Amino acid sequence: MPKVKRFGAVSVGKTFGVLYAIFGLIPGVIFTVITLLGGILSGSKWALVPAGIGVGAIIFIPIVYGLLGFIVGWLGAVVYNFISKRVGGIEVEIEK
Repeated sequence: MPKVKRFGAVSVGKTFGVLYAIFGLIPGVIFTVITLLGGILSGSKWALVPAGIGVGAIIFIPIVYGLLGFIVGWLGAVVYNFISKRVGGIEVEIEK
């Protein structure tokens, strides 16, 4: 049975980084909608401040998620590579 013996740590990090950045859009959009609604409903002359924060969140949150995803993916691959040398890797059954 074939075994996964090693992962390219940087490639796993990049993949996780992009995946997490996409996942970061979800809370970014939610936060943006909530702050925009809060700003509009407040009726204050400062209503644009929360709106600006909300729009910034849709950019900032995916970037943070992406960076954390890269770190987690890279670290996970490095740890897997270290452990797989000692225990033999993950067995994979592939159908032809």
